[in-house]
Amino acid sequence: MIKLTDVLNEIGEGVKPFPFKLWGTYDVKYWQDYLREYNPNVDGLEDPQDRAWATYRIDKNIGYEFDSEREHYYARIEGKGTAEVDPAKAGHRWNITARVDFGTKERGDDATNLGEQFAVMSTIVAITEKFIKDLEADKDYQVTRLEFYPKREKGDDTGPLGTKRGKLYMAYIQKQLSRLQGHWNVSDGFDAIVLKRIS
Repeated sequence: MIKLTDVLNEIGEGVKPFPFKLWGTYDVKYWQDYLREYNPNVDGLEDPQDRAWATYRIDKNIGYEFDSEREHYYARIEGKGTAEVDPAKAGHRWNITARVDFGTKERGDDATNLGEQFAVMSTIVAITEKFIKDLEADKDYQVTRLEFYPKREKGDDTGPLGTKRGKLYMAYIQKQLSRLQGHWNVSDGFDAIVLKRIS
């Protein structure tokens, strides 16, 4: 009988992502242009002379799609940008928080139970990797937080690690961190697996 610990030891070993492409009309350039419309030194602040943080939720998601051997998947990235406001400095950089969700049109993320978990997760990591690389091609933007939300089944414990799926996602993401630009810490939030950038 295959044990969960044996599976975890093999996670990320030789699993190739499926080919994927952009789905919809919005991409990282839209996010960049959307945030450029705001002047964080003025908009949303009671006193623009004070050092402060201004945060704006981006109104459109970025979508990707891919085909596995059994299903057609969609991945959605939604986000918000936070700019540190410092009147003493001429510029600022947008720090991006991104939430990553994925599943199929018919079954949501239930389809990841079809024996394709690792290949699907490999593709989601590849999509996230491309998203970060494309966004950070402009030095005014940096992804500083990523959130993944495993689906909770009936009877599961609380927290993302209260599910077998959550444990698999966490183990896979931890093994694949080196693929992402920068250095990251991984933790479990109330409902999400959270990646925070440390450098």
